[in-house]
Amino acid sequence: MTTVPPAVKWAERDDRLFVTIEAHGAKAEEVQVVLEDSGKFEFKWKQYSLSCELLKEVVKEKSKWAFGGRGVVFDIAKKDNGYWNKLFKVPAGKPTWLSVDWARWKDEDDDDDEDADPMAGMGGMDFSSLMGGNGGGMDFSNMGDFGAGDDDEMPDLEGEGPEDEPAEKPAEEEEEKKKEEAAN
Repeated sequence: MTTVPPAVKWAERDDRLFVTIEAHGAKAEEVQVVLEDSGKFEFKWKQYSLSCELLKEVVKEKSKWAFGGRGVVFDIAKKDNGYWNKLFKVPAGKPTWLSVDWARWKDEDDDDDEDADPMAGMGGMDFSSLMGGNGGGMDFSNMGDFGAGDDDEMPDLEGEGPEDEPAEKPAEEEEEKKKEEAAN
């Protein structure tokens, strides 16, 4: 069976990375994950396979991951604080399957408002409990859908400006013309 890389989104903070792998319907017992302090990162599920080196070293014991209806979110602790501005050690160019997760992104110069844990409420799993890449038999049934509705509840843009004023309806115009003709 041919494997393909999954769609991956990422964001970073000074002390950690957020990596979201789109794997709709993935379950802990079906997924194989490897994360090493050296930065080796592997993900395998069904036809999806990703094997790469993170740009720098990480701390596996302080990292966690969680499942949701749309995929798997990884909260990976960096060994040394600082912004990487690049996720993987790859040759020239950015892989087509990799994109920025703007919902989780925070620039270096943003206020340090990191008291809230972006993984809170997701029932995260710590990497140190991985056994053979199968999730260590963890029960993920209590985890909610971590991103449901993010893009589904966009507000309507109608009525925002004068160009959105309702135009006269052609049927009304035709009716007025008929009345004028009948009056003549």
